[in-house]
Amino acid sequence: MNTLDAAFHLARAYPGGKEALAARLGKSAHTFRHELTGDGTAKLGLIDAESMSMFALQMKMPTALAILNSMAANLGQMVLPLPQVMDLAGGDCMRGLAESAREFAELCADVTGSLSDGRVTDNELARIERSSAELIAALQGLNAAVSAANKASKPGLARVA
Repeated sequence: MNTLDAAFHLARAYPGGKEALAARLGKSAHTFRHELTGDGTAKLGLIDAESMSMFALQMKMPTALAILNSMAANLGQMVLPLPQVMDLAGGDCMRGLAESAREFAELCADVTGSLSDGRVTDNELARIERSSAELIAALQGLNAAVSAANKASKPGLARVA
């Protein structure tokens, strides 16, 4: 999907519509409509697109990440949520390591199970891709915990850097 189309649909679905979202962004509804449609020289900026997504997340809209996902897909990428179940910022590095090891074991089981008959079905491929994404998310959580532990171990002024 075109990223501007994703922004337009998100704004239209926002509670109160484009006018309400324009007000939250501190823009006139007229200017915002032009930015969403790309009329003339009007352009929707990255900061506004990020704010739109954050406001949509606050409203618990199911399409809150449409702009981000559209941009990622157009660039041949995918978006992975940072682990929220695992709050590792408190320094629980070993828990993060264990979670990463568990996710890797699940990926290994999915791959070997899928290859056992010499072919990989669409459902097996989807399961492997999901397991891979979960492993990456767990590793990101582990990296965040280790980074927090590193920062916490530095003396006062060095923590700022």
